[in-house]
Amino acid sequence: MSSLRTTNLKFTDFDPVKATYKALRSFNDSSGFVHPGGVIGPAELALMQHRLQDNATLQELALKTLLTGAGVIPKTYNNGWQVPTDTPINYAGPFVLVNVSARYGGSNKDSGECPQNYPDGAPRDNCAHISLVELDAQQTYKQALAFWATGNVTYAENALRITHAWASNNQAFGDVRENGPLEAAWAVASFAKALELLRGRVPGWQATYEEFMAWTEQLLMPQTDEYMNSTKNAIAIGQQNVLNNWHSTIAEAWMAVGVLTDDKVRYRKAVNLYHATVRDYTKWGRAKGFRDGGRVLGETSETLRDIYHTQFGLGGLLQVAEMAWQQDMDLYSSNQFALVPALELTARIIMANDSESQLPQGFKLLKSMPKPPSGTMWAFDMQRQRFFAKNKTSGAWVADLNDGIKYLQGITFLPTAWEHAYNHYVGRLGLKMPETAALIKRHYVDWYAMHWGGGTLSHANTAGSLWRAGLRPFTLWQVTFTQP
Repeated sequence: MSSLRTTNLKFTDFDPVKATYKALRSFNDSSGFVHPGGVIGPAELALMQHRLQDNATLQELALKTLLTGAGVIPKTYNNGWQVPTDTPINYAGPFVLVNVSARYGGSNKDSGECPQNYPDGAPRDNCAHISLVELDAQQTYKQALAFWATGNVTYAENALRITHAWASNNQAFGDVRENGPLEAAWAVASFAKALELLRGRVPGWQATYEEFMAWTEQLLMPQTDEYMNSTKNAIAIGQQNVLNNWHSTIAEAWMAVGVLTDDKVRYRKAVNLYHATVRDYTKWGRAKGFRDGGRVLGETSETLRDIYHTQFGLGGLLQVAEMAWQQDMDLYSSNQFALVPALELTARIIMANDSESQLPQGFKLLKSMPKPPSGTMWAFDMQRQRFFAKNKTSGAWVADLNDGIKYLQGITFLPTAWEHAYNHYVGRLGLKMPETAALIKRHYVDWYAMHWGGGTLSHANTAGSLWRAGLRPFTLWQVTFTQP
């Protein structure tokens, strides 16, 4: 599969791509933002279209995955129901709720509030989260991307239809004290990026955009703003390791809306939150708050919580970095390129899977943990970055685990913008990321799920044509290098 990533357009073939790029690109003089300016910019869109016209194998595979779900690892709920992985042109949704009230974990407070057309077999106790995030918002972005990849306007119309339905019918959103802010950010990230892709391309866009923003400003953004106020309060009283995947998702939602609305204030808030989250999320060594032993290089504050949520955190950050790159701002290098070792360590862990011997030194699988004291169970305290035994009945702390081992759980692959990261760090900059390369080779089509991914279709191997093919054969250890 690596051979699919080694062919770039020759410069003599690039004039048609440049012409398409110029036709797609617009610039807002007031905000200074380029449009379309989501995770996929006009250059990527132009190159994607020409590659599909030329039957480029990797992009054809990625398009097949987008439309049919081929090769996607479906999310499976406890009752066996799986989230659909395709992008049907006759989409059965939207699945709108008048009232969204999500508890931690995404469960709705009343299963009777599920949409009348809710899919058979889908868990009803999670219908708020599933309907909004994993069906409609996710599908909105996929439909918008399918429009650009196929030219079929029905996909764009589907995206606007879903957005209109939610913006005009949802009347209440919460719970701000539980999962409401995260559900709002997940949804906004996908909806806003979809609308940015479709900006001015189909009839009805302007009206749908205005409806979406009225809904977002009234019900969704206040959820994220209030949650960030509570975060500031937690930091003010000295809590450690506060910033996590919630904050990376909120940063993505804020930036997506900032670009969509040409709102420089919201965009700047997203940038500031991004830098703070990267700094806190990837902090390692003997920094303040780690006097009892620190994280290793690449370990995030959620690595020992589980690898599943770690990828949620990294995915949101990478989406923000790519959106900023489209606006000529480099966030990928934040905090001395801290995301690079975080990606490499996480990829190494995922590739090891259940083989403990393949894990980095000092890490073991959760099944290797010693038995907890009688009547207790092990839990992970993210603030203290420590496993501890808690009473099974009361949840009270009993004892810390002090064996010096880092235990891992929730090891699985998610398409959290690995392709975007690899294209930037390796493709644009010429860095070496062997662990990430191995992971992408195993999962060579980066599909779209939740609010991240889809990068194989739009970004795979674009650096050599749109930027430069890294700095090969230059390495940091050579005094001189040859031009690519």
